Amino acid sequence: MKEFQRNRPWLKSVKNLLKIVATTSGDSFCFRAGRLFVGAESFGVSRFDYEGENLPVQKGCGTLGAKELLLVGGTDDSFDSRYFGPIRLEQLESKVVPLIIL
Repeated sequence: MKEFQRNRPWLKSVKNLLKIVATTSGDSFCFRAGRLFVGAESFGVSRFDYEGENLPVQKGCGTLGAKELLLVGGTDDSFDSRYFGPIRLEQLESKVVPLIIL
């Protein structure tokens, strides 16, 4: 992630990323046909960021290890696990719980 961050000035100033946990330890996932598949859900994967720069491409299938998470945002080009892969639970700084869901 650090090398990716070096090449994108807009990302250098970002302190925290607010993301949804798509899947957790022991769950399987696959990157294929331009999508991330997690169980019955699928998430689009963009080839370019909002500045038109290439985004990293994840390939293949796997199972998350102990204390690993896949995070996703609300749009295909959201900077999340679709581009930087799984993260360790220890990397989370806080948990956000919605007060109202409409």
